[in-house]
Amino acid sequence: MWRTAKKVLPPIEKREETEKLEELFDFSAEQIAGFKEAFSAYEDSNGDVTVEQLGMVLERVGQNCTNDQLTALMERADLDKTEKINFLEFLTVMEKRTEKTDASVVISEAFRTFDTNGDGHLSVEELRHVMTCLGQPMTDEEVENMIRLADMDGDGKINYAEFTAMMSSDEYD
Repeated sequence: MWRTAKKVLPPIEKREETEKLEELFDFSAEQIAGFKEAFSAYEDSNGDVTVEQLGMVLERVGQNCTNDQLTALMERADLDKTEKINFLEFLTVMEKRTEKTDASVVISEAFRTFDTNGDGHLSVEELRHVMTCLGQPMTDEEVENMIRLADMDGDGKINYAEFTAMMSSDEYD
C-alpha cells in the first residue's frame, strides 16, 4: 500500500511547490506536472532552456510555433535577458499561450453567433448588433467606418479573419 502511495504522490516538497505554482498560475497540478516533465526533458544543468529547446518543449506539450514566434516568446519570457528561460518563465509563456487560445475560442463563438444568416460574413446590421452586445452601441456611420477600417478585401462586409483581427486589436479593447 505505501509503495503505491509513494508512486502516486510526489514528495512533500514537490507537492508544496506544485501547490504554490497552482496559486501563481491558472493551471491544475496535472497540467503543471505535464509541463514540468516536458521542460525537464530539455533543461540544462541550471534548469534553463534555449530558444531552440523551447520549441521542442512546446511541441512536446502540443504547441507548435514558427521560429519568429519562438523568438518573440523568448524575448517576452526571458526576463533576466540570459537568452534562456527557467521553468517559471516557461509557465508564463504557457499561461499567455493558453489565454490567447481561450480568446480565439471566444472570438470564434462570437463570430458564429453574430453571423445570423450563416453566410460567413458580418453585415452592417450584424456588426452593429455585435458592438451593442459588447456594450459599445454604435450609429450606422460608426459601424460603416469600422467596416471600412477592418474590411481588408473591400467587399463591404467583415469575414472571420477580418473579425478576428478587429477584435484582437488594441483599438477595440
